[in-house]
Amino acid sequence: MESNSNFFVDNTHEINGTIARSLAICSIVPIALMVCNWMGIFNFNSDLKVTICGVGFWVTLSPVVLYKFKINDNILKYYMLIMLSLFICLLGRNNGIGIYITYVLVPIVSCLYFDTLFTVKIALLSYVTMAIGVYYNCAGKLEVQFKNWSHMLTFRNYMIGFTMEFVVVMLFLYQVVKRSEKIIKGQIESVSTLREEN
Repeated sequence: MESNSNFFVDNTHEINGTIARSLAICSIVPIALMVCNWMGIFNFNSDLKVTICGVGFWVTLSPVVLYKFKINDNILKYYMLIMLSLFICLLGRNNGIGIYITYVLVPIVSCLYFDTLFTVKIALLSYVTMAIGVYYNCAGKLEVQFKNWSHMLTFRNYMIGFTMEFVVVMLFLYQVVKRSEKIIKGQIESVSTLREEN
């Protein structure tokens, strides 16, 4: 049992480092977006510029700093994925991109920890942030406009579709993580049994 615990503690620390370093590399994205805006490829408003530069750099660079300072691994894993989910939601609220992949991207990353409860928690958080982003976009900024539909009616109908997608994706991810967790625990227990016999 202790071996199981040690494995998942070590795995959490290792995955935290991998995600933190990956996010740090992604700090080049805000720079690239600002260069594209300066070149006229994109036309970001001031609110979006603040989101991309201020929040973007914070989300991508703060995890690796916290990792270097050896913050508690359980706190760090929640911090990274919550911040990533909120950042995607903020991007979607501004320009209509990103919010629809929040409930897919962030929960998929959470699967790396092989923790079913953690994956479910992060998925529910992602769903909430997606719902908030969709709500804001329903106030006249959606790609498709529906004649004579009120704000709430548009929001409701969009959320019906997104909720169905969310349920399907989460059922799949939950089974993948649950199965992986079971296999890993089984292998650890087998190794422990062999060591005891020897």
